[in-house]
Amino acid sequence: LGCDFEWQVFSHDRPPDLKDRLLARGFTPREPDDSIMLLDLEAAPDLLARPIPPEIERVTTPEGVGALINLLGEVWAEDFSPLGEELARQVVETPDAVSIYAAILDGRVVSGAWIMYPGRSRFAGLWGGSTLPGYRNRGLYSGLLAVRAREAATRGRRFLNVDASPMSRPILEKHGFVCIATATACSWTINP
Repeated sequence: LGCDFEWQVFSHDRPPDLKDRLLARGFTPREPDDSIMLLDLEAAPDLLARPIPPEIERVTTPEGVGALINLLGEVWAEDFSPLGEELARQVVETPDAVSIYAAILDGRVVSGAWIMYPGRSRFAGLWGGSTLPGYRNRGLYSGLLAVRAREAATRGRRFLNVDASPMSRPILEKHGFVCIATATACSWTINP
């Protein structure tokens, strides 16, 4: 197709040396690896009962999505505008398939995340959990976990899955998530 793309290599993929084969062909790994984590909501009463910080609000407008995308860009130093366009479209056209939450302090979005509800699955996917450095260790990330877990349980979903960064993994484990695999993003660039 003549375009850049990313190949997610999971620790359980076959052949076992798939990552090495891709690297030998010119793919570039993004480090560090993500942890693929899972939570059975039936075994998570503490997370489901956790108080939701009053700063956390549901995002329901394209403008709110824009503020979240600005946060992601600041935290990760990347351009998330294509993601922003997609999330803004989903908020308007398919609001039952995604719920976006943001923590607002000092007049701006300082932490945010979303949850995706694929079809009739028993699973819901957690995405984007990010907090500005100056607002970490205040319970906002855990509050975002709790509000999304509670919503997923209310909507009849039993399991939450997430691709966790090394920074998020200890927080998720504290709330009962279990690592079931790792994933390495291998990028192919047309004009490196």
